[in-house]
Amino acid sequence: MSTYKFKFNITIISIFISLLLSACTQSTFSGYVNDFDSNKPIKNVNININGNKTQTDCTGYFSLNVKSKSNCIISLKREGYESKKVYRKPDISKRDTMQKRKNTIIYMFRKDSEFLRK
Repeated sequence: MSTYKFKFNITIISIFISLLLSACTQSTFSGYVNDFDSNKPIKNVNININGNKTQTDCTGYFSLNVKSKSNCIISLKREGYESKKVYRKPDISKRDTMQKRKNTIIYMFRKDSEFLRK
């Protein structure tokens, strides 16, 4: 085998292993954002998870790739609503897998919510 083919094969294998490892450490965090008082979805909520950003769609749904083995700070902001931060620690037990099957709902309070006045 020539030196060129050997180096080429090593490079391809290295790239493949790097991609495989990065895929194993990423997971998708998704859910819905609803209004606390009405339980209706909130669209256009700005979501920031450890620097990765997105917005909710018209059904209040969002989805972002996050590092599965790191803590997450989920920041939610929308005009007319109180800003919210949710802290999520990685769960390496089977509970995390079970939670992925369920729909995660995060509730936000309107700035004029009766809940905040109490």
